[in-house]
Formats: sequence, C-alpha cells, structure tokens
Amino acid sequence: MTNQQLYNPTLLQKHLGRNYKWWYVALFHFNLEGTYFWTDLFHFFGQSISVYTAFLIWYAANPSKETLTSLIVGLIIFAITNNTIYWNVGGLIESGKLSKFLISPSNFFGVMLGVSFGFAVRVITYYVLILTPIFMIFSTKLLPLPSFSALAFIFFVSLIVIIIRFFLSCIIGFTAFWTTQVSGQSNFYENLLPLLGGVLFPYELITSPIIKNTLIILPWSFIAYHPM
Repeated sequence: MTNQQLYNPTLLQKHLGRNYKWWYVALFHFNLEGTYFWTDLFHFFGQSISVYTAFLIWYAANPSKETLTSLIVGLIIFAITNNTIYWNVGGLIESGKLSKFLISPSNFFGVMLGVSFGFAVRVITYYVLILTPIFMIFSTKLLPLPSFSALAFIFFVSLIVIIIRFFLSCIIGFTAFWTTQVSGQSNFYENLLPLLGGVLFPYELITSPIIKNTLIILPWSFIAYHPM
C-alpha cells in the first residue's frame, strides 16, 4: 500500500472554486509581461514620457489645484482601465490559432478578460512608479482626498470604463479578419486614445466650440475626461 498526499487547496482556490482558472490566467499573463527585462524597461520609459509630457502641458495651461488633481485622477483611471487585448486577438486571428480558443470549453471573452487584467496590473505598477515623484513634488498643490461617496462613484465609473475599453479592444482586434494584421490600427488607436480621451491635454485648450463639444459627447471622453 502506498501513501498518497492529500490535496490541500489554497485560500483562493477554496473561495473561487471553478472560477479560480480566471485568476490563474490573469496571474500567468502578469508574469509573462515581466519576463523580459529590457522590454519592460523601455515600456516603462515610454509610459514615463507620455505621463510627464501630459503633466507639463496641463501644468503650463493651468497650474491650479483643481486642474492638477483632475489630471492625476484621469491618469489613474486611464492606467487601471488599460486594455491592449487587440494585440492578442489580432495575433490569434493572424496565426490561425483563434480556432483553438473557439472550440475550447472556456469562454473566449472570459479568457481575454483575464489576459487583459494580467497586463493591466503590470501597467498599474508602472504608473505607481511614474506618479510617485509627482505626488512627492506637487503634494501641496493637489486637492485633499475626496469623500467616501466620491471614491465609490469613481470606482463605479472605472468599472464602466473597463467594460468600454475591453470591448473596444476586442473590436479593434477583430478587424484583423479584414486587414490580416492588427499592428497598424493598434498603434493608431494607442496614439489617438489619450488625445480623444482628454488625457494628453485638457479640452479647455481647444478654441473651436464645435470640436470641443463634439469631443465631449463622443464615447472616448467617458474613458478619462468625464471621470476627471
């Protein structure tokens, strides 16, 4: 007779049950994003240039506490709702591996959501490192923390933005069915989103009322401008 070790599930496995697989997918892709040091380093510097450029533009336009706090809130929401799943979806279509996901027993959008969360955690880590110097230098020029109800509202809005950006990313990824590759539209979207979302510079700098009012009512403004 041989002794068999009893299987002891972890705390997360006990509480999540069959849904633990989604956590495993997110954790796997979080570790995957940090596999290559130099890639992460250049990604970090690229994020830093974008954030500090936006901050300098906003600070030069209006250095008030309300403006700077609004920008910080917008950058945080922009970071925690980040989604680049179009690279994964487009890559699967380009390589033909999408068929494997479509016939698997797991929900395709569930897997992609787990992948996007894993990547988002990595991006949030970058933003914590990037925004820390700003908080240290400009802490006296920022408004105090809002009330609990305001924080709850921001959290609720962030959940909506996560859903919006997830499905937008899926749509961009699915365009690979017609364009074969997704790199062009992905780069176009990544560079255009901060501009349309009101993160790169405030809408108040736009002198044309028609352009400004149009941007405010477009879906992109709900990603960062309105939450700010």
